[in-house]
Amino acid sequence: MKTILFILLSIAVINSAQAQIDSYQITNSDTIELADLSFKRAVALHFDEATILLDHDLFMKHLTSERKGLKKQIKSLERMIKRGTDNPGVTSSQLKSYQRQFAPVDSVFAIVKQSRLDTFHVDYRIFIRTDLPFGDFLPSTIESKQCMILDLSNHKQNLVIKINGTKQTGQMTAVGSSFYFIQGSAKYFLSKMDRVN
Repeated sequence: MKTILFILLSIAVINSAQAQIDSYQITNSDTIELADLSFKRAVALHFDEATILLDHDLFMKHLTSERKGLKKQIKSLERMIKRGTDNPGVTSSQLKSYQRQFAPVDSVFAIVKQSRLDTFHVDYRIFIRTDLPFGDFLPSTIESKQCMILDLSNHKQNLVIKINGTKQTGQMTAVGSSFYFIQGSAKYFLSKMDRVN
């Protein structure tokens, strides 16, 4: 009975998800059963449709890496401009873009590092607004069951539905993406691009 109910719920989510990802041809769907975890300290990443709770140290590892990478790009471009070995139109716009992306990463880094809270809350839109690809590690974190997912009412969700699809982008090109849904939600909370052909 539990299996039948689960299958019916999965079909309902896939059908409602289909409307949202209509331009994609669904190639596969999978259900990820998350375990109950406890973290000494956690970071809660708030998305429009869900919250991802993950280990503080894992989050800081990825945030530190992103911060170092952006800092390196900024310094490299500043050196090019200082030496005069740049294409002014391109380099200065790239520099502004990296500086715009660095600001929220650096702010979150400083605040989280100083915080002594057991759970630190971050609105993920702070990264989206600057077109920062921070969060590429989240799909693998979900798939390896190293996090917990909460719905908008802060109820733990044990199941995440992953839907894979492809979309034609040109005569000879296509893109493949994965979409992550919580049970009963018609809108995905996370997506990732898998491949481009």
